[in-house]
Amino acid sequence: AIVNLRGEPERLRYEKAQREHSDRLRDRKQWERYRARLGNENTPGFSGFRAMKRAGSEYFQFMHLDYTRQIQLLAHPELALPNAGHATAAEDKFVRYLFNPANKDGWAKGVVFTSRLGYDASNWQPFREMLLQNATKYPVTVHRQDEHGTHYEQLTVLYGNKGKPANVLVSWSHKDGKTHLTNAYLKEVKTDGTD
Repeated sequence: AIVNLRGEPERLRYEKAQREHSDRLRDRKQWERYRARLGNENTPGFSGFRAMKRAGSEYFQFMHLDYTRQIQLLAHPELALPNAGHATAAEDKFVRYLFNPANKDGWAKGVVFTSRLGYDASNWQPFREMLLQNATKYPVTVHRQDEHGTHYEQLTVLYGNKGKPANVLVSWSHKDGKTHLTNAYLKEVKTDGTD
C-alpha cells in the first residue's frame, strides 16, 4: 500500500490557515466596531490595530477601555451626565487653575496633562473642547450632593497630542438644569483595563 506522507502536514497547514483566517475576520469586526465608536483619528489602520492587539500595547488597552465605557453608556442611558450636551467649562479652570504655576493645587494636575497629553497654557482650548465633547460619551456616578447641587464623576479617555492616551477623571456639578466642569485630573489605570 502507498502511504500518503504529505497528508498530515497538509492537514496541519490547512487548519493553521483556517485559524488565521478566522482570527483575521474576528479582528476586522472588532476594528470596525472600535473605528465606528472611537473615530478614525483615535483608531489606527487595520494592520496597526492587529499589531497593537497582538502586542497587548498600552494604546490598545486604552482603546479597549474607551470602547467598553462608551458601550456601557449606550446600554445604560440612565448613567448619562445631566445636560451633558450643554455642559460648560470656565476658562479660569484652565488658565488660572490647571495651567497657572501660581496655583499650587491646579498646577500639579496641569503639569501631568502637559507631560502626558501635550496640553498647556498655550493650547488649553482644544483640551477644554475635548472634555466637553466627551461629557456626552461616558457614564457618570454620583459623587455627592450638597447646597451647590449634585456632583458627578466621569472617567474618560483622552488621546491628546502625544500619541499616549490617558485615563482622566472629570468632575461635574449640576444644579437648576445647568452642568459645569469643576475639576479634571489624570487617574492611573490598571493594565488589565479595570479602574
